[in-house]
Amino acid sequence: MLRVKQMNETLNLETGMELSLEKGSKVSKAVLRGWKNSHYLLVEMPDISWSRPDSSEIIGRLFGKGRYYGFTTTQLGVLMEFKLVVLRYPDDIMATSYRQNERYNATLPVTISRSAETGQADDVGVITDISEGGCKLVCQKTYHVGSKIFLQIDFPTGSRIDKLACILRAETNLGDKNSYGVEFDVIDDDELNPLREFLKQVQAYQIR
Repeated sequence: MLRVKQMNETLNLETGMELSLEKGSKVSKAVLRGWKNSHYLLVEMPDISWSRPDSSEIIGRLFGKGRYYGFTTTQLGVLMEFKLVVLRYPDDIMATSYRQNERYNATLPVTISRSAETGQADDVGVITDISEGGCKLVCQKTYHVGSKIFLQIDFPTGSRIDKLACILRAETNLGDKNSYGVEFDVIDDDELNPLREFLKQVQAYQIR
């Protein structure tokens, strides 16, 4: 269930956030790479058509931290050597929450795989908060926002999820590590039963 918050919110920005940019009838995906408050946004160039700036209105949607931001903007220029598009910093921001499940602080070691096949571990990491819909994952390796990974999670309750499919929705660089906003991509809802069992115990002790 989406919950509209209010107009003219301040953007809570992090590099690596996903955007969709609608110009005319075409919708393009991009990734936020920098900004200057009240001046501009820098995003990865979606395709070669963005190398020719014009004055067309652009409808933007920015995804991250359990909500998305809708706004309008225009293209100010392009930095071809870096393949970056310069957008006017929006001033008509509307934030909408899409996080349906309350998140809880946790420290859960995980094994990360790029494949659903068992025995294909790619890295290890730690979940630092979690809900039925997603989590925050910290690890050393770099993954692309929008890519799919699989997590093996061992819960303190003694239960385990072997290969939980996840989509990476946002990235934050922490120096020698990276933090990812993760959305669970589950087909069989029963797959989350071990997680629900763990969250019930956390809720019982009101650990948040």
